[in-house]
Amino acid sequence: MGDRGVLKTSEVFGNFGSLSWGTRTGRQLRQIPTKQSKLLVILRWLAEKFAPGVRYTEQEVNAILKTVHPDYARLRRELVDFKLLAREGGGGLYWRVAGPPDA
Repeated sequence: MGDRGVLKTSEVFGNFGSLSWGTRTGRQLRQIPTKQSKLLVILRWLAEKFAPGVRYTEQEVNAILKTVHPDYARLRRELVDFKLLAREGGGGLYWRVAGPPDA
């Protein structure tokens, strides 16, 4: 039985049971998926960690992403590349894009 309010990995990621999660927190990736369909699942989940309408500094984004994987810079780039987060021209501020695009 899990903690109240905490989703099981299977509830969040459905049929993507082959994602490699660490055991320390249950929510830290051992590796970032290379297959685009699995990567998008992770990125959409990560995008939900950012409140709509809130602007985050790069340091705040990094702090959130570091909890999931040490390569937070790659995760940040992927979120922007897949248009789940947007950023200012200079990269100083980031925000969640409303309505993530479908795969």
